[in-house]
Amino acid sequence: MTALTTPYVVVYALYLGASDWAVGLLTSLPGIVLLISQGIAVRLSETLPLMIVTLRTAFIQRIFYFGYAALTFLPLSWGSLRAWIFVAGLSLASAPGAIAGVAWTTMIGDAFPAEQRGQIFGRRNMFMTVTIMTLTPLAGFWIERGPFWRFSASYVMAGIFLLGSLVWMSRMDIPSAKVKHLPEKISPGERHKRFDINAKVQNFLGIIDKLWNAKSFRYFALAVFVYQIGGQMLGAIQTLYLVRNINTPVHWLGWYAMLGNLASILMYPFWGKWTDMQGSQAVLRYSTIGAILYPLGFMTWREPWGIAILAFWFGGMAAGLTLATFTRLYEVAPQEHRALFIAANAMVTSLAQFVGPLIGIALYHWQVNSIFVAVALCYAGTVFLFSR
Repeated sequence: MTALTTPYVVVYALYLGASDWAVGLLTSLPGIVLLISQGIAVRLSETLPLMIVTLRTAFIQRIFYFGYAALTFLPLSWGSLRAWIFVAGLSLASAPGAIAGVAWTTMIGDAFPAEQRGQIFGRRNMFMTVTIMTLTPLAGFWIERGPFWRFSASYVMAGIFLLGSLVWMSRMDIPSAKVKHLPEKISPGERHKRFDINAKVQNFLGIIDKLWNAKSFRYFALAVFVYQIGGQMLGAIQTLYLVRNINTPVHWLGWYAMLGNLASILMYPFWGKWTDMQGSQAVLRYSTIGAILYPLGFMTWREPWGIAILAFWFGGMAAGLTLATFTRLYEVAPQEHRALFIAANAMVTSLAQFVGPLIGIALYHWQVNSIFVAVALCYAGTVFLFSR
């Protein structure tokens, strides 16, 4: 049900009075919050039942939707303050969202055998994409053809359905997700070491060494970082570019999202089978090569039909990237330290999410086409890194 709101977050922020830099921070600030939250996510995922961690933190994150809905009714005299409250809310909500993400990813990966993950998650993503593809254009028409309180209605509906999804999640039968990892009994002397700064520093350095010595994970994480830098640069300005530079109607944003999701639906079975047969690394390379055409196309086409073709093309490539990234992460993360490696990958993504939008907005104010070139170069670098 995020399809009711996520594609129109920037449009809502602009309605609330957001400046260009506020739009950039809309995606940038949640990134730094996500980065800070990963340590807590690992600790909770390693000491508490994963199902409990996922349900409780996801519940907190989804309650924020009702707060976003209330912003429409704040006095217009508040000016851009409404937009800054929206930015702050999204940033704060990303903390429980990050914890839920690490716990859920750790939990769900153990539910299926490795040789079946590609096709299983491909089907899951396909069903999710069908829902998104259906709801996104409907939400666009709903929002554009009526008063702006419809933004609030969209957030309320999304919040209700997202909370309802937690009920179904709680009924999943994953035995390993319900086990509490009890801490070992320690002596008073050992307990004292836990408050020793030097011991904590040594423990931190040990974690860094463990991550760095995992060569496959090191190159994978670097590739994810470079790709996310490019994606976040483009994501930060894409709606601004479409709405302000080429005067795209709001409902067209929904159609672009729908076409991208349609392509994902069509390609998920193909990428899922190819991942199981050829390996996730091959899928990552070829889907990223295809993704390079997306930012370059923005330099050529300004017509709605041209952007629609680009959205369809990138949707197909993104399906492979999403599926293979998830599968590859499980391949390069040792099972005994899986939560740590998943959190480290999330930290890399969060850092890119913080830096990328700021670079994107700066380039947008300098020269718009420079963003598209920079994104294409990031994607090309990602192809090289995914090959290592």
